[in-house]
Amino acid sequence: MSGSWEFYRDKDGNIKSYGHPGAMSEEAANSGIYGYRSDMFCVNCKKTLKDLIISEYKEPVIDRFKQKDADVKDEYKDGIKCPECGGSNLLLPWAEDKEFVCPKCGEGELVSPPLWDNPSF
Repeated sequence: MSGSWEFYRDKDGNIKSYGHPGAMSEEAANSGIYGYRSDMFCVNCKKTLKDLIISEYKEPVIDRFKQKDADVKDEYKDGIKCPECGGSNLLLPWAEDKEFVCPKCGEGELVSPPLWDNPSF
């Protein structure tokens, strides 16, 4: 699991990777940043959610330094929900401050490892 990544939408509305720290294509640069997506884990239904949109702006942001001033779509203002079960107990890979009961055994705690200790980097 990882993220979050900037995305844009192409002329057909498909989600495409924007790139970081800058646009990875001319199409991305001209489209602007539409929002962020991430891989997450839902503690409620125990599903891994790939490329979940976690935030989307009302209008694309062309200047990435103005993102903090951009308006987020209403459906993302109260936090994100699992599209499978509607739960809000979602984990990002760096959620070191959250502890949940292990979804596999139901006894231990599911704790995210520190970001820099993650072997996938």
